[in-house]
Amino acid sequence: RNDIAGEEVSLPHTWNAHDVFDDDRTYKRSIGWYRKELHFGKEYANKRIFLWFEGAGQVADVYVNGAFAGRHRGGYTGFGYDVTDKLRHNPDGSSDGLVAVEVNNAHDPYIPPLSIGYASYGGLYRDAWVIATGDIHFTGVNNNSGGVFLSTPDVSGGKGTVSIRSTVANETGKPVTFTFVNDIY
Repeated sequence: RNDIAGEEVSLPHTWNAHDVFDDDRTYKRSIGWYRKELHFGKEYANKRIFLWFEGAGQVADVYVNGAFAGRHRGGYTGFGYDVTDKLRHNPDGSSDGLVAVEVNNAHDPYIPPLSIGYASYGGLYRDAWVIATGDIHFTGVNNNSGGVFLSTPDVSGGKGTVSIRSTVANETGKPVTFTFVNDIY
């Protein structure tokens, strides 16, 4: 749809990038909307579709085809939503969706930073991604990770121990057996 006037931008984007260069020490605090039409061919018919945002300053409401997908508060963490059920699924196996993201960078006394000593950017100021998975997938897209957590609990004298932890979602509706393989370089 093209019913709302606006300018075409590429992500990452902020509406107040030049505020840090003027002399009045204020930042544009307002609401902005981003819209993107997504089309998925029939090869995605059996995939789960997630939207992943690396950062939005600072409250973001995400909609797909007019349906609310979720709200994220805080401008410095990533967030994502499974939007599979919000897409229009066509008879030929393809699907599409109009993604609309409302971003608000107005001051909020409950969202850090409470005072500004640096640029307070508004908008989708980091990259955004579409992630397609199968019905068995890592769940990390909803908690700011790739779903696989690595740690090194013991490192000394030229050797170390690596601990790997993950959570996998099974959305097939039935028990499954699978193999999880890790290659660490």
